[in-house]
Amino acid sequence: MRFLLLACSLAIGACSHPHSEVSESSLPTTPTRTPITVDSPRALYEQCRSGAVHLAGASETIEEALALAKKIARTAPKAMKEALGDAETMIDSAGAGIADFVTEPPSFEQFQKSIVAQDEKRLKAVQAANDGLHDLDEARGIVESISEDAKGPLKTQVTSLTSMFDVCVQDLEDAIGSLGGKIEKND
Repeated sequence: MRFLLLACSLAIGACSHPHSEVSESSLPTTPTRTPITVDSPRALYEQCRSGAVHLAGASETIEEALALAKKIARTAPKAMKEALGDAETMIDSAGAGIADFVTEPPSFEQFQKSIVAQDEKRLKAVQAANDGLHDLDEARGIVESISEDAKGPLKTQVTSLTSMFDVCVQDLEDAIGSLGGKIEKND
């Protein structure tokens, strides 16, 4: 009972004090760099290592999708070639964006010596993977529009390419998760 009375009197006392105006300039600013999001250097190292492995897998899958898009373009009717060229550009952009992040980090001892730089690289890898997702989404839209007009064996190839996008996207999403990042959704 005494505890309840004490809690009520504290709550009433806190509410009776006049509130001071808080100017926006007195609020703390958010840092320009996202801080290291793991509890230990070893955990960050494992995130970076796992992310690099996933990105390497995504890079291979994206490369396969690009090769298939080029193969389709060689046999596609002239009207589809331009659209396929645009899709190829987007697929290539997705692969190029993550290319700098597919190698595993240095040994743990070396990693610790440059932990802030390694975390910055991790954050850039997350952004590159998210950019790749957006590129692949755009390429998928192009290929799906081509799919509506494709016939016979061309339709089968275009459908295969569309299915490959699912694998590419999953690989990039897995990489983002491994790196401790968040997937940015298209608006």
